Amino acid sequence: MSVHRKMFVEALKTNALVVLGKGLGTKHVLASFMKLFCNKKSLVFVLNCDKISSQIIYILRRMGVSEENLPRTLSNVTLSNERAKLYADGGCFILTSRILILDLLQKRVQPSCITGFFIYDAHKVTELSIEAFIIRLYRRVNRDGFVKAFTENAPVLSRGFGKTQKILHCLSVDKM
Repeated sequence: MSVHRKMFVEALKTNALVVLGKGLGTKHVLASFMKLFCNKKSLVFVLNCDKISSQIIYILRRMGVSEENLPRTLSNVTLSNERAKLYADGGCFILTSRILILDLLQKRVQPSCITGFFIYDAHKVTELSIEAFIIRLYRRVNRDGFVKAFTENAPVLSRGFGKTQKILHCLSVDKM
């Protein structure tokens, strides 16, 4: 069993922080998880991926995800009422944390309806970050959904006192 496959199987079982070195396929592992939720039955948000969304979508196409099930990339150009309608239809969405926090606070999307989150560049999450706030709002009403976080910056996790533990706590993940 390949390292990626083993990591995928382990992280699939629980809320997890997946740590890989640069260039070791983090985007492919993320895309493998996303592929499971690229359908209208779930409502999944992918955060901190907006800059690499075209790469992720390309990988998903190569994995065989149909055009209608590919994640939608939402930006500030997408009107708020249009986003609310898209969320109600379900699917996988790549968007910024700022857009999502506004939509959560304005009740355009209910945390209870969210299946889960994929968070890229998880090493940047702090107690005061928007991502941590989003997860707190989510966990208040939805304990069943998942959170999978990904980072390619392992050295950052070893800096400072308890940095890894703080990130795990902020993201509500159990395992690394």
